[in-house]
Amino acid sequence: MNEPVTELNDILFAQLRALSDRTLSLEELKQESLRADAIHKVASDVIHHTNSILKVAQYQHLCDYNGEKLPQMLHVTNDPKKALY
Repeated sequence: MNEPVTELNDILFAQLRALSDRTLSLEELKQESLRADAIHKVASDVIHHTNSILKVAQYQHLCDYNGEKLPQMLHVTNDPKKALY
């Protein structure tokens, strides 16, 4: 994945193009519709997760600005050894 948001956009617009294909049979359109529903559900989860990360980053910035300590469970790290799973 290069840029997750850009890739997500690409996937969503590709699916929109697939749904707009007037050469699809009714059965193919039903399959594309089911696929679109699945993509929508995953995309919604990705967006929700991204919004959560953004809120933590905003809270971290606010804590830094106010001289407060960020709760340990909200620490953001790029180090996979320190990441909480």
